[in-house]
Amino acid sequence: MIGYPAETRAGRFEKRKTMTSQQNCLACLPAIFVVLVLFNAVAVEHARANEREDRRKENCARYQEMVAEAEVRVGTKGLTSDLMEKNLEFVKAGCLSNLRACPISGPDFEFVNLLTMMTISANMGSTFLPFGCPARVSQ
Repeated sequence: MIGYPAETRAGRFEKRKTMTSQQNCLACLPAIFVVLVLFNAVAVEHARANEREDRRKENCARYQEMVAEAEVRVGTKGLTSDLMEKNLEFVKAGCLSNLRACPISGPDFEFVNLLTMMTISANMGSTFLPFGCPARVSQ
């Protein structure tokens, strides 16, 4: 039976098709498209992460300058050591620390308020700051 299609068990004939290289290439296009889309998504996310990291570093450097300026304006007399130590630790940690420095004295509040206004004016937002006090339970 040379040249004839193979006979199946049901007695029917089926044609055996072989895919050409062009058809093979076309069959791969959806997979190639998916790979390219995923690669692009990863590249975009990587770029965004780098932008966030650069922005954080820039904000931290600006914050250090603001702290120095606030110390000159308000003065360091009357600032509590705990507030200043935690603020310094925040800066040393690249402005990523979850430490919260709680202002206690009048000069502390003046210092913290000035820094808050300076960061807001610099479009850094008030949530960037390491200041906060633990919640007090009222009885």
